[in-house]
Amino acid sequence: MCTSSPVLRLAVALLAAAALAAQAPMLDAAALPTRLEASADGLPPAAVATLVLGLEPVHVVLPGGAVLGARPDVLAGLAVVDAAGGVELATPLVSGLCAGLSFLVQVAALSPDGTFATTPVRVVRAPAPGDAADVYLLFGQSNAQGHAPAEELPDALRRPLPNGRLWDIGAGTFAAVRGDGDRCGPELALLRGLGGGERTVWLVKLAVDMTPLGPGEGPMDEWGVAAGELYAVLLAVTDAAAADLRAVGLVPRVRGIAMMQGESDATDVALAHGYGERLQHLVRQLRQDLLARRLAADDATPFVIGRIARELAREVFPWTEVVRAAQDAVASATPACALVDTDGLALQEDRTHFATDGVVGLGRAFAAALLRLASRR
Repeated sequence: MCTSSPVLRLAVALLAAAALAAQAPMLDAAALPTRLEASADGLPPAAVATLVLGLEPVHVVLPGGAVLGARPDVLAGLAVVDAAGGVELATPLVSGLCAGLSFLVQVAALSPDGTFATTPVRVVRAPAPGDAADVYLLFGQSNAQGHAPAEELPDALRRPLPNGRLWDIGAGTFAAVRGDGDRCGPELALLRGLGGGERTVWLVKLAVDMTPLGPGEGPMDEWGVAAGELYAVLLAVTDAAAADLRAVGLVPRVRGIAMMQGESDATDVALAHGYGERLQHLVRQLRQDLLARRLAADDATPFVIGRIARELAREVFPWTEVVRAAQDAVASATPACALVDTDGLALQEDRTHFATDGVVGLGRAFAAALLRLASRR
């Protein structure tokens, strides 16, 4: 009798719709100067997928009911959908021919039973010489580096984001960022939070464990501007990344800066009490140096400070509240500057490093704060 209840039938229908929505195919796609990449989720495992590129929309119903929405002017590559329903595809672009061209992109997958599944259609524009490249900087110490187990990441963050690129310092080039290593940092969620549109996000990251803003014990272990150590390295790495973008005809522009640092300064009374002055100096000098390098339009590049967590182990970080107060004061007194609150983000058992959920939350919070600051400019 209760199975005929209209309320129950409605609830069942809503749950079924939610389940279908959760399984609906999704597509991320982006064009780099010489390459188009796509990453799709929600496809039938073991299906054979191909990348469909077209200049005009169509509406063709395929066996199984899926709709082909892009005219298949080009079918690029074949790949088998993995057990999680994901697939990665790429195709080269002829830079001179495709520069500035917008086209439709879709992934179509043929299942073993002969039916098709398709992703939504995305509009992708190939970059042209003179286009701006949106660059972001992420720097700091261990919680910027990331010590969280990558195996605990959700599938969406383990797969590379086509329109997100991370500067590989060792290789001297930008590369796809993946969450399939042993450890992960906030860059995965940060890039996904900043991306999602047509434009590619280019991230430069420099993070070194146990590095204070104030004087350290050895060479190359502090961020203070006057020391000429890690701050100078950050500028050099940014210069190298900018040169790489200029070499392919793009115009690099730093759209925002995220900093997760300060735990080491909370271990020492002198470092903690000098933190605010050193932080203010760093924010001001980094903005000026980016402007001098023609990487910023003015001296107010959006700057986001990750406030160190209140839950840090006090026996290790006794001056936590002093550093937190300094970070609050600098963020409040500095134009185009914001504070990201890390209180409540999950920490590992060491009560120092963020757990995987915490790292993901930090990246998302950085992205949201940077976008808010950008919207006010």
